[in-house]
Amino acid sequence: MKSASGRGRFRLAVLVSGLALGGVSAVGCSDESFSPSSAGGSAGAEAGLGGQAGGSGAGGTAAAAGSSGSGGTAGGTAGADSGAGGTAGTSGSGGVAGAAGDAGVGTLPNGASCTSGGNCLSGKCVDDVCCNTACDGVCEGCAVAGKLGSCTAYPDKDPDKDCVGGAAADSACAGACNGSGACQYPAPASCGASTCAGATQSTPTCDGAGACKAVTKPCAPYVCGATACKTVCAADPDCVTGYFCNTTSKKCEAKRDNGNSCSAPSWCKSNFCAGGTCCNTACTGANFSCSTGTCNCNGKVCGGSEACVDWYRDSDTDSYGDPGNKTLGCSTSGPAASGYVSNSQDCYDQNSAAKPGQTQYFTVGREGSPTGNYDYNCDNAQSTQYPNLGSASCAMCGTAFPKPGYNLGCSPSPCSPLCVTSGFRGAVFCGQAATLYQCTTLTETTTLGTQGCR
Repeated sequence: MKSASGRGRFRLAVLVSGLALGGVSAVGCSDESFSPSSAGGSAGAEAGLGGQAGGSGAGGTAAAAGSSGSGGTAGGTAGADSGAGGTAGTSGSGGVAGAAGDAGVGTLPNGASCTSGGNCLSGKCVDDVCCNTACDGVCEGCAVAGKLGSCTAYPDKDPDKDCVGGAAADSACAGACNGSGACQYPAPASCGASTCAGATQSTPTCDGAGACKAVTKPCAPYVCGATACKTVCAADPDCVTGYFCNTTSKKCEAKRDNGNSCSAPSWCKSNFCAGGTCCNTACTGANFSCSTGTCNCNGKVCGGSEACVDWYRDSDTDSYGDPGNKTLGCSTSGPAASGYVSNSQDCYDQNSAAKPGQTQYFTVGREGSPTGNYDYNCDNAQSTQYPNLGSASCAMCGTAFPKPGYNLGCSPSPCSPLCVTSGFRGAVFCGQAATLYQCTTLTETTTLGTQGCR
């Protein structure tokens, strides 16, 4: 810094006169002024002018003139950096302080290398070059090739790391400049190795804002493989609860409601598969069916201890069933339909008189015709009510029986166990009429009788 080149010299003239009428005066004056020099920046403030001379005292000597103020210090050195303004001059005794010197100005144009804004005419040093603006936005710089000194958006890369976001600078999720002064991040993509536990897969994924975050997804209906969800199955354990493995399609499917087809109990919500249908129970007894999804015997749900057995139609309500007309029913409570009995002993279900154990004889066949079938007692034989006596006649039985009397057929073999009291003398078929011989006490009578059979 340079200082002022000289200081002004002052001459003091003092006039002293004697006492005069009307008053005595003394005047002090300076005949030279101070002109400070400058170096680099503008010179410091001019020195203050000398103070005016003091008035003389009555009868005294004139006061001495004030000394001039000291000059201000020189401005900053000329060069790249602008100099600081000179400091203000010190006021002299009775003088006025000089003004501060002007600051110096940088001289480098935009695009020139710089270390601070003071080097540049623009006052802006960005990316080590003088720049036309502060250039402090996202994805812009002042040292872009071919555009040095002009603030320009980065076309693709991110040299200032403005687009790192929540990721590390070298992460796959970090963004880049898009050429329009903004960041562009990669679409969501894997940014790490997947893991899988139970039935949930976790995959590190770029979130589209620069961060790598875990994204989870359920594997259902499959469970986890080593590091990811399974996509096919080989057995039921490859599927989550509520699903089964269809080994034909290799797919996990939802367990099925009762009434749907199945190949194994695991296919069914009930865990029972009966006859190829999901069922409410195991339904394992003979003749039971689960085609509707409920175990039943010919449409009827049986008690827990009941079997599913044959029941027989009893159309004539004689309590004996037709063996040729049967249906399945619960062993105790019967079939769903009425009119059935548990036995199959009826030989003719259209006539209640035809049944096992029948002791009555009939003169009309069980179908209602004299020439019909007379097997009323279901023994598969035909027995007549009155025997063929041939030539036998009534005879005294004597005391061979508890009540002695006349009986046909006792002659010539008295009182054999085959003796009867009524009969025809000749063959008479069922339903036919002929002379009926009867032995009563001490006499033999005849009447027109009809042969009965059973």
